[in-house]
Amino acid sequence: MIQKRSEYPERKGITLPSLLLDAFYISGLALTLPYLFAIGKGKTVLDHFKRRWRPISPRTNDKPCLWLHGVSVGEIFSARKFVEEFTSRYPDWDLIISATTRSGVGVSKIHFRDHQVISYPFDLSFLVKRAFNYLRPDMIVIVEHDLWPNFLAEARKREVPVAIVNGRLSERSFKGYKRLARWITWPPPGVVHICVEDEFSAQGFVKLGMPSDRVRVTGNFKFDVTAEKSKSVEGFGFVGEPWVFLGASTHPGEEDILLAAFLRLQKEAPNTRLVLAPRRDDRAVEVSQSARKLGFSTQFWSQKKLGEKLDAKVLIIDTVGELGDLLSCADAVFVGGSLVPFGGHNVIEPVGAGKPVLTGPHHKNFMRVVEAFKENRALEVVSTASEVFEVLRELYRDPEKAKKMADRASRTVEERTGASTRALDALNPILSTISPSVLPISRRVEQPQDTSSRRPLPTR
Repeated sequence: MIQKRSEYPERKGITLPSLLLDAFYISGLALTLPYLFAIGKGKTVLDHFKRRWRPISPRTNDKPCLWLHGVSVGEIFSARKFVEEFTSRYPDWDLIISATTRSGVGVSKIHFRDHQVISYPFDLSFLVKRAFNYLRPDMIVIVEHDLWPNFLAEARKREVPVAIVNGRLSERSFKGYKRLARWITWPPPGVVHICVEDEFSAQGFVKLGMPSDRVRVTGNFKFDVTAEKSKSVEGFGFVGEPWVFLGASTHPGEEDILLAAFLRLQKEAPNTRLVLAPRRDDRAVEVSQSARKLGFSTQFWSQKKLGEKLDAKVLIIDTVGELGDLLSCADAVFVGGSLVPFGGHNVIEPVGAGKPVLTGPHHKNFMRVVEAFKENRALEVVSTASEVFEVLRELYRDPEKAKKMADRASRTVEERTGASTRALDALNPILSTISPSVLPISRRVEQPQDTSSRRPLPTR
């Protein structure tokens, strides 16, 4: 049973007015745009702004609607099992998927073809209101963390409950939010339920002011989404039967390290091949140039014809949304964002695909996950080109060792699956009380939504 607003006394704090936030956003953009143009990033920022400004196609029915949002590729990809479970349990609901980044929208369109996919609107009050008028959501689920004040204020005004799933808090982020909570209500009042990865995160949100019965430890979504194990290296299209090393989600500087390690490996094992999948596909030409400087022949994935065999030593992935299939074709995988101080990317998917996995020392975004694999001797942490080379040479020379390492990793994943199901179970008491939005299709979308007949929003 959903508790009424009066049962959760409001915490002390303030919510920033929408007009003040709008002024802050616009002035910040105006001040930084000249600098961004000066360093060559102005066009990218403007394109990003235009994409998130565009009108959204209105929903054309009165079904109840869930709006699921994730910032980028990682969050969207991790929600695949949750989406599958939700559509199975609630077949009569509409599902809207949004992402902030261009790559996140692209991946969403590939994996969620049956659902409307949009770019998450900028947190300007008039854009947020337009999105709510057009989409008429009945509940909002945010994957991991992307809380914007105007968006949440609009949800609360319309009594649309907001939940966070796959949430997590590091010690550093907890301290930051604790300082923020001195000045404004944080987490925002509109967030009525939080499903977190671990106990530390749960305790952190409770200390920040969330009622303990509104915080649930459900586990990490990423353990539920792994690549298929049935595919072989033939999926890359290389000539012969090479041993393939894949560098996934790499950042500037990491490709040079992997190329240096691969150069040494090639001298001992000429039948090895390297596949590089930069995190941003627009860096493909830059990565190819780095490989060619070392004397490697390269080819872009987008230029490979169906059935064509590749003679290139280095294959560059310059498309979005195919990494899952490619992971299953590799013999060993490095997960990027970790040799440079970014924080790392998802190591679970390649591990779950039964592959030996390497990652760098900068993996704070997945610290507890990496620790779990390390405890089971299911993952290697490397820092330099020499260390990458040593691990690759050992895996290449000893296939049995590589298999045992992958098997231990797969068992670690299997022990931790089910987070998506547990999260949906936790949200079911809210979802089961929701009736469709009361705004009829026939009414103009520009008009404000009448929420007088909707149930009270659970509050704190």
